Amino acid sequence: MSQGFGTTPHGSAPDGSFDVWFTDPPGLLVAMRLGARLTVSSAEWLATHVYRAMDARYPGKPFYFFHDWGAALGYETAARTRMNKWAAAVGRDRINHVGLIVSPQAPTLVRMGASMATLAMSLLGVSARVYDNRTQALAAHPIAPLAEPPTI
Repeated sequence: MSQGFGTTPHGSAPDGSFDVWFTDPPGLLVAMRLGARLTVSSAEWLATHVYRAMDARYPGKPFYFFHDWGAALGYETAARTRMNKWAAAVGRDRINHVGLIVSPQAPTLVRMGASMATLAMSLLGVSARVYDNRTQALAAHPIAPLAEPPTI
């Protein structure tokens, strides 16, 4: 299990690469597990099953998306592409903010991918930023885990 909020995650990727918490205000925290890589299949699960559950809980509302990649080793290029397509499909009116949490000590590939993702989001008109740690991200945009999350 990843660190998340220090509580049991609301869901986990089928391949075990990350855990998910639904949040208040509406959104989610995705925390990669130590040494994990984001795969196309796990990105697809996030963009479909998890998002569908979140959207059903808060139809038409904008969301905060926080992705903590601090423990990740990397990602498949196709997974990054799938995540960007997902953000474009969700649309800027449904995204309050995208926060990518990547420590300065993270592998260069992970930091570079996070920078490219925030650039892609800004081109879509979406507020996005890379944070060095979760404390910094949550100070800028306070979120908390839902006590009664939707079912994935």
